[in-house]
Parts: sequence; C-alpha cells; structure tokens
Amino acid sequence: MRNLILLGLVLAVGGCSVAATKMNSYIGGPIQMAVADYGRPHDTFDMPDGSKAYQWYFVRGGKYSERGQKSCRYTLYTDSRGVVTGYRDPVLGC
Repeated sequence: MRNLILLGLVLAVGGCSVAATKMNSYIGGPIQMAVADYGRPHDTFDMPDGSKAYQWYFVRGGKYSERGQKSCRYTLYTDSRGVVTGYRDPVLGC
C-alpha cells in the first residue's frame, strides 16, 4: 500500500513539472502563442498593477474543459503589451 501511495505522489508531481515546463515556455513571448495552442481563454482579468491574467481549464489528462467541471486551472500573466511575464501552477493533483 505504501508503494502505491508513493507512486501516486511521483506521478502527480511529475505531471506538474511537465505543465510547468510548458507554461514556462511562454514567458517572454506574446500571449497569442498560448491562445494558438489552447484557444480563447475561459477567463481574463485585469490586475491592479496593469497586468492581465488569462485562465484555461483542463480536465486531468490535458483535455479541454468547460468551466464548472472538475478541472485544473492554468493561469498566464502578461504585461500591458501582452507579453507573458509569468504563470501560476495549478493545484497539486492536476
């Protein structure tokens, strides 16, 4: 049983590192690159510092999801020119 728990943790963390690598690849480029890969974001927010947040929802396994389904939320942040400056990791288990 202990081995199964450890395997589950390894798989969960490994999935996060793949997502982090993909999200990190957008930093420094235009937000349109992420939009070309994932389609229009589900949500966009103007942040107090003038930046913008873009969010996409995916079910576990990478399939596109509708908001409201149990899903992982991926967020990219841009500056006022639309250049990606950072991202927020989804919660553990995505």
